[in-house]
Amino acid sequence: MNSQLAKLIESGESGTVEFKESFGKAAIETMCAFANAEGGFLCVGVGNAGKLKGISATGEEIKNWLNQVKMATEPSLFPQYKIIDQAGCRVVLFVVQDIL
Repeated sequence: MNSQLAKLIESGESGTVEFKESFGKAAIETMCAFANAEGGFLCVGVGNAGKLKGISATGEEIKNWLNQVKMATEPSLFPQYKIIDQAGCRVVLFVVQDIL
């Protein structure tokens, strides 16, 4: 497994790490919370218990997600992301910096 992803999953959810099985409004809200606090990591494609679920998002869909984040936030957030394919599961890791 990707070592960065493994460490995040092993550490579990916290004030700076969140797992979501899919991308949606809750994922955008989580990124806003991270931006207004210490920053953080959002793992899309991982269940609450840290189990890899995977998602079937393409690069184009992920760009659409980023646009949704930009349009739904003020000031606009531009999180970094990394696509991680592991054991047949695709996870998108968003990295959000604090804005303060």
